[in-house]
Amino acid sequence: MKKNDLFENRIADYRPELSDDEEFMSRFVNKMDTIETVRRYCQHERHRLRCTFVVAFLSGIPVGIALTLFFIFHPLPLHLTAQSWTLPLLRFFAHNASLLISGLVVISISAVVAYVCTLFYNLFAFRSASSQQK
Repeated sequence: MKKNDLFENRIADYRPELSDDEEFMSRFVNKMDTIETVRRYCQHERHRLRCTFVVAFLSGIPVGIALTLFFIFHPLPLHLTAQSWTLPLLRFFAHNASLLISGLVVISISAVVAYVCTLFYNLFAFRSASSQQK
């Protein structure tokens, strides 16, 4: 690699002006305070997101289990004639329509319950955070 004397001379001749020590320290402290504020905010948001996931999990699992047990013992009365269908996939859906619809209902209701619980958790967390700031 060829040495470039022009760049080497510019780097050697570079002498930046140093400002007043107190001005530098005040800017440095302001920047560090800003960084600390952002770090605390990110840490708080990370904690809030974890709590939201825990609330969604803890509310969705029991509701899903309860609804699954309910639909297993009380299936939807849905009977489709499977003999007229020629495709095996459609015949499978016709034979298992009650179970498939029950599964979709269980998943949908569990998701809605988890979403509503998470929504209420976030609402109360926001209210408590805003009341602590006052």
